[in-house]
Amino acid sequence: YLDPDATGGPWGNSTVTAYSLNETATYFLVLVALCEPRLRDQSRVAVPTTPRIVERLGGHLAGGVLTARAVSSHIDYLAEEKLRIGGPDT
Repeated sequence: YLDPDATGGPWGNSTVTAYSLNETATYFLVLVALCEPRLRDQSRVAVPTTPRIVERLGGHLAGGVLTARAVSSHIDYLAEEKLRIGGPDT
């Protein structure tokens, strides 16, 4: 993404990160688990289910166990706060 407020200078110095993501946060692990099948095999189109993400991330958390409810909460947080994906108007 190009920063519209930046003026002059080389193009490489004028770009900004699309989203501010903390790579050490649990929500980032959930995001990677969501994207992993597509990144590994470009022919896959199915998004992993919540139980599949729980299974995939089992043992990868320093703080303990990740539940299905926690995965759903992290997905909601990513959609609403980090990626700002809007839902249907109700």
